[in-house]
Amino acid sequence: MEKIACGNHYVNAVVSLKPNSKLNIILSHGENNGMDYRLLVKLFDSLKFDYSILRFNFSYIDGGLKKDTNTNKMELETCIKYLGDRDIVLIGKSYGGILSTMIAAQKTTGILGVIVLGYPLHEYGNPGHLNDVSYLKHVKITTKFIIGDKDPNCSLETFNKVLPSYKPEIINNSDHSYRPINNVGSLDENEDKVITIVKREIYTMAKSI
Repeated sequence: MEKIACGNHYVNAVVSLKPNSKLNIILSHGENNGMDYRLLVKLFDSLKFDYSILRFNFSYIDGGLKKDTNTNKMELETCIKYLGDRDIVLIGKSYGGILSTMIAAQKTTGILGVIVLGYPLHEYGNPGHLNDVSYLKHVKITTKFIIGDKDPNCSLETFNKVLPSYKPEIINNSDHSYRPINNVGSLDENEDKVITIVKREIYTMAKSI
């Protein structure tokens, strides 16, 4: 476990560095889980043999601080600097995906691409109550959304209307965390589909350098 200094506090991280890695990957978790969330661990373990990669906890998970967007953005930016601030790929689950895309909208160098795992586009079960996505118009780098077709936080119909320039990857029969609906298939199968898409996107980004 690494402790990465961030202002007057630290964030806990697990880091795997690979010499001469073409990409530097950062995994950030959702609002109600941490860096040991099973999908993030699977992604970390499947990517660490080819790339430098880091997963970490926002400080509200284990640092005694309150959840705060500005603080958590600063923590993610600190992890970017820790990995050298170049050829960065941000992979964020839900809340981590929001922060990753926010940083990509503000930062013009260092970040190569963003992959969002389950995007909270609107209030749970209420597509009419949208979250603010206006900042996404400032994101100029490759951004891929991977969404469950039964995600109560991201109606596909609404996504396509609000964000028509993005073509999301769809995980059929799955919710916000890719859990299967109506006992069809399994969480492992859905997560494997997500990992396959992520690895494909990562490979394409690495080839672009």
